[in-house]
Amino acid sequence: MKNYKQAFDNIKVPEDMASRIEKKLAETPAEITPISSARTHKKAWVTVAACAACCALIIGVWKLGGPGRQPQIAAPEPTADQGGAVSQPNTTAPQPTANNGGTVSRPQVTAPSPTEDQGVTVVNPIQDVNSPEELEQYLGFAPALPSDVPEGYTASYSVIDGKLVQAEYADGDNRILYRTAKGSDDVSGDYSEYAQVSQNGIYTLKGEEGTVSLVNWTDGGYSFSLSFSPAAAPDAALSWAQSVK
Repeated sequence: MKNYKQAFDNIKVPEDMASRIEKKLAETPAEITPISSARTHKKAWVTVAACAACCALIIGVWKLGGPGRQPQIAAPEPTADQGGAVSQPNTTAPQPTANNGGTVSRPQVTAPSPTEDQGVTVVNPIQDVNSPEELEQYLGFAPALPSDVPEGYTASYSVIDGKLVQAEYADGDNRILYRTAKGSDDVSGDYSEYAQVSQNGIYTLKGEEGTVSLVNWTDGGYSFSLSFSPAAAPDAALSWAQSVK
């Protein structure tokens, strides 16, 4: 009890409140049996202490803002970096990273641009030579060539894919292309459909309107062809073919 009393020794009761309490106690009805002054004083002291505690509680609640008042939270103070610039606290809510379908968007990675072509070298299948002698050295044998070439024609020689011999004879607008290779396949490269096709021995002559544009034949395991541009007379075309030796 002593400790309880000491806890209330520092509570100060306003004089007007104490007067009202004492006046209330003095108005006690007569039918109530009086109690001793000591007990009356003790009861008054307890009552006054209880009222003082209630007042202190009410005052404390009022200072905190009253009933129903929400506590105020202070905004974060801006901070200054080392350069003296004041930075405001970031209060922006983070943006969602998912689209409307709920799929989280991924950062786009730009694919690297294609590099320049490294310059793949394509081997030319046509090998030019300057003369029949060089043609023989290249092939390792002497190929059959037209031997009765009219005067005025110039010749150029080449090897295609290392196995097909080609000789081109030209005189102004006249052009005769000769080809030969081992085997029986058509080596002319001319697959046109001609209206006139005739056979003279081993030679097949193809052309239109009495002229010859192509002569094909095989002999000794080799295929041969002569193409004429413009088309030649049958006797001239046959003479070219028969001169191949």
